[in-house]
Amino acid sequence: MGHSPSKLDNPVMPEDFTEKDIPQGLTIASKKTSLKGPTLELSGAGAGVKPTYFVRLPKGYYGSMVLHDGPIAEDMATLANVQPHGRWRQDFLITLPGLDGGEPHAEVLRYIGCLGKKERYWFAMEVGHGLQKRNERFEWRRSHGEEVKSLGEHSWGWKLVALGIEAAEQGSSNEKSTTQKQQKQGRANAVPEEVQSEKVVAVFADAKIRRLSLTHIGEFEFRNAGASGEFGVLWSIMTLLSCLCIWQKEVQTGITAASVS
Repeated sequence: MGHSPSKLDNPVMPEDFTEKDIPQGLTIASKKTSLKGPTLELSGAGAGVKPTYFVRLPKGYYGSMVLHDGPIAEDMATLANVQPHGRWRQDFLITLPGLDGGEPHAEVLRYIGCLGKKERYWFAMEVGHGLQKRNERFEWRRSHGEEVKSLGEHSWGWKLVALGIEAAEQGSSNEKSTTQKQQKQGRANAVPEEVQSEKVVAVFADAKIRRLSLTHIGEFEFRNAGASGEFGVLWSIMTLLSCLCIWQKEVQTGITAASVS
């Protein structure tokens, strides 16, 4: 499922870094820094915990996004990065670090559906370890269910559903970016109901309206198989960044709506 890497700084996998180094739950907040563009900090659970990751948007909310591991600094190494992708810039090209000294490679987060509650995003990639490696497809869906409410934030959010190997094979047969015609059709690239399943592997909830501030954004958490490490470290990074891509797109939608109101 890999694609050519982006023109941003090549991501580098820290030595001995595994999916166990990524907390199961992360609080996402904005952070004022001296760096160019908006900055986010991602922190594990617990009071007084130092931020685990930083995310920079060097060209603002409509440009690229860069994930850094470790304390914020001018010379931070890049763990992964994102660029808008496709003719209509509805998709995202996410460049991941190579494993065991390998070259970075990119995966695509693809948009399907119409604006509103029917929007979905999906990606397919190699997951697993050793002889258990296989390609699987995953889909972010809007949710008002208990998996989102249990995060204690806004009751609406997103859940990532594992759709399995069969869905990944279907997705790889047509990887073209969503067109305007497909957007009108709504579910043009969606997986048929017979191959869908509700295996939730990650969730995200926006901050509660009463808790909204200039800093708090929301809560992210790996669930079930997603929290077990069975999909591998690259999947964990991909999942985290794909969630932030959706958040970025929603920020863009909010900015556009405010400008025309």
